[in-house]
Amino acid sequence: MKKIRFLLATFSLMLGSVLFAQPVTITGTVTDGTDGMPMIGVTVVIKGTTEMV
Repeated sequence: MKKIRFLLATFSLMLGSVLFAQPVTITGTVTDGTDGMPMIGVTVVIKGTTEMV
């Protein structure tokens, strides 16, 4: 019985981490603040992370 509870708890924790790790697609255009022209070759960093898109 303890083994079943352990396996169920482990499975629940693994499932929860998979559900929260869903990828998000970010789209858009980076423009210059002065003339509004699109900027070429920019790298965008998501604030508060080290993720680059």
